[in-house]
Amino acid sequence: MIKAKQTVSGASLSGDQLSGKNVEDNWRVRWMTGYYYKVINENNRRVTVGLNNMIWHYDKDLSGYSLGQGGYYSPQEYLSFAVPVMWRQRTENWSWELGGSVSWSHSATVPCRVIR
Repeated sequence: MIKAKQTVSGASLSGDQLSGKNVEDNWRVRWMTGYYYKVINENNRRVTVGLNNMIWHYDKDLSGYSLGQGGYYSPQEYLSFAVPVMWRQRTENWSWELGGSVSWSHSATVPCRVIR
């Protein structure tokens, strides 16, 4: 049996300036992390459990579809946590994967302006 690394983790921090035609400019900051632990890590079978989180902030809520809005999800606050579980297995003739996740999230926006 080949023994591989038991844990995987990662993080991402990004800041972006968003602009377009006939829409207000916007900026966002996003922080995302993830950690996975391989409970079973065999050649033909793997079970992993993880913990992920995301934190987002947009300067303006441009999620509306009226003139000047961007029509994209842009909350001023977004926070989420997830616990994913994945089971993978293969045999001589078949391979399969079964997974699911339990998550919690919170978002808040400032009401957008209506251009008249």
